Amino acid sequence: MSMLSDFRGRTCAICGEDDPRILMEAHHVFGRANGKEVLSLCKNCHSKVTLTQDLLPPKKRSRHANEADRRNFEDVSIGSLLELIGEKLKKRGLGKYGRCRKSV
Repeated sequence: MSMLSDFRGRTCAICGEDDPRILMEAHHVFGRANGKEVLSLCKNCHSKVTLTQDLLPPKKRSRHANEADRRNFEDVSIGSLLELIGEKLKKRGLGKYGRCRKSV
């Protein structure tokens, strides 16, 4: 069984998409070469996170990168996930209030 098929019917860790017809993708939090930690993400959220990770050159995010570069890649990876999750939480929290006040 492929890793991606294991994610069918799961919920996107960022946006909460849970339509069982949607195939979730396995996102390698620190890149395939750097760890086994995976999250279930829908295609849209996975693309957004990966695009941010890809801002760093491949050599800076490979298993052969020096410790400082690997740490930078971890920071970018976690930061990208937290940024997207934070946006979803803000929208959900402000949803019932509409746009009555400007965001800080």
